[in-house]
Amino acid sequence: MSVPLTVFLAGIVALVTIVGCGEAETGPATMPGERVARMAEEQLEADHPGMAPGILSCPDLAFEIGATTRCTRIAELSRGRRVRVLGTVEVTSVAGGGALHVRLDDAAKEFGLDGEFLASRLGDRLDKLGRTAPDSIDCPYLVGRIGASVVCTVSFPAGSTRARIRVTSVDPSSYEVGYSIDPEDPVL
Repeated sequence: MSVPLTVFLAGIVALVTIVGCGEAETGPATMPGERVARMAEEQLEADHPGMAPGILSCPDLAFEIGATTRCTRIAELSRGRRVRVLGTVEVTSVAGGGALHVRLDDAAKEFGLDGEFLASRLGDRLDKLGRTAPDSIDCPYLVGRIGASVVCTVSFPAGSTRARIRVTSVDPSSYEVGYSIDPEDPVL
């Protein structure tokens, strides 16, 4: 027995409508962390246009009104300062892709100096000492805590040497970090 084409098409349209409505009403069960971070950062920048540029990272978040998660925002300030602040992101709407409310904590979780900045300062010191310019200088991030230190590797054509950079002072109100460069090799 053959089914008329109009009856067959009407059945498909009804099935698509039912499935489509069900998906639209329930939406995704969770928002991927990357999407949460992107939406939250956009919201922060819209609410606070003078805020230092930064990058948020967030875990997945239940896509339901009132669901919350903790995210981390890392901002790069001038003079190599890096600040890590935690914040809470809450789902305030699930309509139209969702809406979020973002509230950063009042105090930074951590701050310090970027490795590229430290490498640049170490290069300046070598230049002032009249040393041959190195092929590369690699320094890790230095946390802003008195006594904390990192070891940088300075590579020359004839080999490499190391220098330790140690935190000597901190100012949490401005995220300033004072430091000293201690050569581990007499070439510095």
